[in-house]
Amino acid sequence: SDEICYGNVRLQPVIFQDDILRLSDSLASARVGHVKLNAVMGQKKLKFNSEKTGFILMGEEIAKNRNRLLIKRSPVKCGDFEVIEKLSDKYLGDVFHEDGLAASVRATVKDRQGKVKAAILEAAAIVEDLRSQCVGGFMAAVDLWELAIIPTLLYNASTWTEVDDETIEILEELQLFFLRMILRVPVSTPKAAL
Repeated sequence: SDEICYGNVRLQPVIFQDDILRLSDSLASARVGHVKLNAVMGQKKLKFNSEKTGFILMGEEIAKNRNRLLIKRSPVKCGDFEVIEKLSDKYLGDVFHEDGLAASVRATVKDRQGKVKAAILEAAAIVEDLRSQCVGGFMAAVDLWELAIIPTLLYNASTWTEVDDETIEILEELQLFFLRMILRVPVSTPKAAL
């Protein structure tokens, strides 16, 4: 009864190696979950990293504020330490944000943005190499974009059920950045020309 359900299906904690994600629909359920997880960790002679262990409150603002007040009065504990609230946290490559699905997708894209720009610059350097020019440098860059960079950026995108306009704009800017770097044109080049 302490586990969250999707219809009649009970959602167990999600565990991948040393990363654990547990969903709760109430503060009481979260407290019970921490007791259970702590008991399992004790049986396995393992310890939690108190700096990384945390919780994210999601839902309506009124409910989040009510839970924050309850937590302030009686902190959530996991063994001998207090669990801290986080605005967002990364789990298996995706960033979960307290403001919901659209904010989580935006935070995930922003988190991957630096790696993608570095990969674009690397692709541009490869294309500039004289050897790639003789076999069609632009097509080599397009292949790198489609086969390596986009999958990195859109990993797990099938779970992005809410994508806001700001995230679409960030993704569009990354694509335009790629075209500008490969074609070696200035930022002032009209989008239609690209």
